[in-house]
Amino acid sequence: MIISKLDYARLRERVQRAKNHAATTGSASKVLSDKIFSKANEAKIVGSVEIPPDVVTMNSIVRIRYLTTQATMDFRIVYPELADITQNRISIFAPMATALLGGRIGEFFWLTLPDGTAQIQLETILYQPEAAGDLHL
Repeated sequence: MIISKLDYARLRERVQRAKNHAATTGSASKVLSDKIFSKANEAKIVGSVEIPPDVVTMNSIVRIRYLTTQATMDFRIVYPELADITQNRISIFAPMATALLGGRIGEFFWLTLPDGTAQIQLETILYQPEAAGDLHL
């Protein structure tokens, strides 16, 4: 997994805050923490300009495809305080966003949903801040 130094620092802060509020986001923050900060699964941390354009980063707008129905969905992966499903902004603590972070175009992912599992494909990245030169996001 590749992650920018800026995303890494901001996510570390959010995970720590979530640990302090474990009743609301504890298990979600643990999944994210394990993915990014676990010694067995350490992310490759690079400068924002080194992020390949086909990698999902924070604030990326992605299009996924559900393989069973072929339905697509576009959404932005955001920090928890910016999440708003009515504007298609999904918190990084949501299982789908956590799974996609660091993913590459064309990759397949299994998601655990309340009513079972679903396989999705990262079809494209419609916007990636690093590729667009928006290195402050």
